[in-house]
Amino acid sequence: MGEGSSHVRNVTILGLIIVGAVVTWILYKNRLQEEREREAQRQVLILRKAADAIVRYRDDPNMLTKHDAEVALDEAGEQGISSNKQQMLFNFHLDVEKCRELGDRKACLEAIRDEGKVMKISPSAE
Repeated sequence: MGEGSSHVRNVTILGLIIVGAVVTWILYKNRLQEEREREAQRQVLILRKAADAIVRYRDDPNMLTKHDAEVALDEAGEQGISSNKQQMLFNFHLDVEKCRELGDRKACLEAIRDEGKVMKISPSAE
């Protein structure tokens, strides 16, 4: 009876170890997913803040709104948004500048397209 009960105990312990490992792996995967979602939300908030500043400049072009847009663009880069999002913001800002300062009609149309692309981004689009 000693050998049989020892074997059952070993199998039980092994089963508990496997269940514990699976639960730990599931918790780890969930934590990673939550971290990815939080980072995506953080980046979208930064992107929208900069885009809003660029829109204010577009709608009311003056030295203050231009400065605010440039600062928001710089801050977005410093706060670590993805290079794709940085490029989208940069293109949006550049097209708004060309539209407002040079009266470039093509740039005005591009600025509208750029704004649509930027505003379409959501955390789930990551």
